[in-house]
Amino acid sequence: MRKVSSNLVNLMGFVKEFKSDYDGNDSSSTSSSSSSSLDGSTDSSGGNIKQLSSSAPTMTAQARTPEPPSPKATTKEDKLPTTSKARQKKFHRHFPTVDLDEKVLNYYSCALIGDILLQGHLYITKNYFAFYSNVFGYVTKLLIPLLTVEKITKERTAKIIPNAVGVVTSEDKHVFGSLMSRDNTFRLMIKVWDAARNSAMQNSLHVEEELLVSSCIHYLQFSTQ
Repeated sequence: MRKVSSNLVNLMGFVKEFKSDYDGNDSSSTSSSSSSSLDGSTDSSGGNIKQLSSSAPTMTAQARTPEPPSPKATTKEDKLPTTSKARQKKFHRHFPTVDLDEKVLNYYSCALIGDILLQGHLYITKNYFAFYSNVFGYVTKLLIPLLTVEKITKERTAKIIPNAVGVVTSEDKHVFGSLMSRDNTFRLMIKVWDAARNSAMQNSLHVEEELLVSSCIHYLQFSTQ
C-alpha cells in the first residue's frame, strides 16, 4: 500500500509539473502572436502581409476631355456638279447660230422618231426646242423656235409605249420618244412654251402701246399747226 501511495504521489507531481509547463508555453505563444500582429499581419500560409503605407499616393479620377472631331474630308460627292457649264458649251457647239445668252434649262436623252430612230438629246431652252444626234457620224440637227410651236402632245411609241412627246409646228410634227420620264419632260416643255408665248404677247402689247402713243403725239402736233 505504501508503494502504491508513493507512486500516486509521484504521478500527481508529474501532472502538476506538466500542466505548469504547458501554461507557460501557451502564454508565451499568445504574447508572441500579439507582438506579431502589431508588427505585421500574416496570411494563412504563415507569410507576412505587407501593409499600405500612410504616404501612398492617392489616385485622382480625371474627366477625359473629348477630342474635337476631325474635319470631314472633301470628296467629289460633296462638291456641286458642274455639268451645267459643260451642258451650255455642248449646246452652243452643236448650235453655233444661237446666241450665247441662250441658257439650257434641261436636256433629255431621247430618240427622234422617223423612218428610223435617231438616238440623241433634246435640249430645252427659253426660246428653243433643239435636238442633236450623231449616230456613227450621221449628224442630225433640229432647232425649233418656241414661237413657231402650235401644240405639244403626249405620244406613244409604236402606239403602245407612253414614252414620247410630239411638237407640232405650222410646217411639221416632230415626235421625240424613248424618254425616261415622259410626263416630266412634257410638263417642262409646256411651262417653257407658255412662258415664251406670254413674253411675246407682253412685248407685242408694249409695242402697240408705243405705236399708239406715237400716233397720238403726231396727231396733236399736226392739229396744232
